[in-house]
Amino acid sequence: MAKRIHQLSKRSEKPFVAIDCGAIPKELAASEFFGDKKGSFTGAIEDKVGAFIEADGGTIFLDEIGNLSYDVQVQLLRVLQERRVKPIGTTTEVKVDVRLIAATNEDLNRCLLISFWIKPIENSKSLFPDFCRKRWNGFLNILGREI
Repeated sequence: MAKRIHQLSKRSEKPFVAIDCGAIPKELAASEFFGDKKGSFTGAIEDKVGAFIEADGGTIFLDEIGNLSYDVQVQLLRVLQERRVKPIGTTTEVKVDVRLIAATNEDLNRCLLISFWIKPIENSKSLFPDFCRKRWNGFLNILGREI
């Protein structure tokens, strides 16, 4: 569904990057999401472009986001608020413009980022295609919210 939302959007010509958060060790999460500079830590043998920079202008899909640690969720929240990332080992922040889509089968009350996402999404209901609106309403019913 995330890929289809991307394909039907104004961002369809830009990158779609899917990340399985359940497969990322906590120690490597910042590198995967934000990138790193060669030599910035043991194992960083070359410069790495992070998923947010790779998806710039497009969509990043974080599958199983509920598996991320609280610390990593805090880092992601900062990126969503500031719209900038700082690759590990650099001093320069990189501006990013991404649509973030996330999925989880975890208890959403544990997810720090949910409260940040709900309000902007409620205010942009016209952006949702009809095929997605029913699923979104079901999700909001679980949370006890309405559009």
